[in-house]
Amino acid sequence: MILSKHITNRILVMLVALLGVACSTDEGFVQEAGTPTAVELCVALDSESRAEFGRAEAIDCLYYEIYRVDADGTLAAAPAVAATATMSNGKASVSAMLVPELNYKAHFWAYNSAAAWGEDGSLDLSALTMPAAVAANSDLYDAFTGTADISVATFSQSVTLTRPLAELSIYLPQSLYEAIADPSTADVTVVVRGAALRYDALTTLPLAHPASEQTFTATGLDGEVLNEGGGYRRLAACYLLPVEDVEVTLTVKCGSQTIIDGYVIDDFPLEANRRTNLCGKFSANI
Repeated sequence: MILSKHITNRILVMLVALLGVACSTDEGFVQEAGTPTAVELCVALDSESRAEFGRAEAIDCLYYEIYRVDADGTLAAAPAVAATATMSNGKASVSAMLVPELNYKAHFWAYNSAAAWGEDGSLDLSALTMPAAVAANSDLYDAFTGTADISVATFSQSVTLTRPLAELSIYLPQSLYEAIADPSTADVTVVVRGAALRYDALTTLPLAHPASEQTFTATGLDGEVLNEGGGYRRLAACYLLPVEDVEVTLTVKCGSQTIIDGYVIDDFPLEANRRTNLCGKFSANI
């Protein structure tokens, strides 16, 4: 059976501006026309955007681009600002010099600095790329994104980022899990066919291709207990970009023993910022 639930574990995020001043709107200050002024952006991860696996603790870097916006809403070809900042405890505070008479839009990508979201080490917000081979039971490729229309007249704004990824967790009945000789040395492989390997943070859309394939592997089963339907233990947790009509093939081996041999799972939902639980025996040979 398939169980989906909204990610409810919370991160308590305090927005703290530079020099200890909280984000707020300055009133009664008149800025000379055409003179660039500092705008502060207080960025935080959404308190409803944390999965149980990883808890967003791996997020340590924020990359952002700020574009001028034409009267018809078109973004400039190149950003007026492109910079990085350190994320600490789910928050960052950044400043940019912007002209009050102009309209701007900011795009943000918060991620683990050890993750390679670009093929050459650089970040392209229109084509962020996940590897075809990723570790399961790892939050290395957890990430958050968001946009903000910037009003220079307010001098400071708060921005909340949400997770564009889905969490896929696969569970085995506890009685079968406990029959595995040594879960800590078992190898699990999750192959996702039809996966999205690219994400466009400017349009907030994953870019899927029917032939795309992504493989998640880990040595050592996660073992988290799910107290539903008699009890289950987790084999693997995977963060992936959510698209429709993906197919999962599950394999679990422990030493010379094949426990689950290429079991195919399909017809299940994947949604950004939500967790999908796949629970079953999966023809386990135990």
